[in-house]
Amino acid sequence: YWPAHTRVHVRGALRGLDLGGGTYVTDDLDRTFTVGRSQVVKADTRSHAIVVVRDGAEVARYDASYGLESDPRRVTRSGVHVVMAKSEKVLMSNPDYGYVDEPQFWAVRISNNGEFIHANPASSWAQGNRNVSHGCINLSTRDAKEFFASAVFGDPVEVTGSSQPLTAADGDLYDWSIPWDEWRSLSALS
Repeated sequence: YWPAHTRVHVRGALRGLDLGGGTYVTDDLDRTFTVGRSQVVKADTRSHAIVVVRDGAEVARYDASYGLESDPRRVTRSGVHVVMAKSEKVLMSNPDYGYVDEPQFWAVRISNNGEFIHANPASSWAQGNRNVSHGCINLSTRDAKEFFASAVFGDPVEVTGSSQPLTAADGDLYDWSIPWDEWRSLSALS
């Protein structure tokens, strides 16, 4: 991860690069931006909690329930997820498990395979003690609302401790699960 508050300048001599199909880049790239604060969620499925670390310091710890480990289709996947969407209300469906358009609140999407961090009062008895969800990370309504307010698109959520890894089958944003050397070998510029 880039250090918080780092100023980054990107310059790419891309003009004339062949993108295929008769399409070429028309301009070079020259951009500057500043990295915001650092917030990383440490989510060990064995801990029955999530820990929010901002700029190197723990700022919150919430009791949680992760996916039921005994059912491979319900396991919360281990790997680096990314906050990719937020909604105060999401209708969730999983007909195989008997629910369709079930409203869930303070939902923070962390993968394209349906994993969220969200409020789930129905699992409050398990939060902090057992993993019983269908793959999401369940929090109390109060904790989910607080976490929702702190989450920013792009924040990493490091899930560890489960039997199933995050893979390409889980969607487009599994990039962090690829080792750096392998990632570099996939570059069109290498």
